[in-house]
Amino acid sequence: MKIPFELLKSVKAINQQGKYQTNDQQFAWNVPGKLYVKHYVRRKYKVPVDGKIIIADPVCEPIAKCEADVSLINFIMVSKFVYH
Repeated sequence: MKIPFELLKSVKAINQQGKYQTNDQQFAWNVPGKLYVKHYVRRKYKVPVDGKIIIADPVCEPIAKCEADVSLINFIMVSKFVYH
């Protein structure tokens, strides 16, 4: 959904309503065997003119509804063929 520029100029025009947080598990290639969690926070806003809730698009995931990031999936694939 595109927001008109006039609404974006006014700070009072859009009110923050909350946030939606997702987590991804990633693998650190520079430190062997280290996993870390990356948090993505998408804020929800309500436009008072028409009452619609606006939220950013989710981060693109390689496998739907999977918490593993591309780096972790790559590590598992490489480890499967190299070490087994």
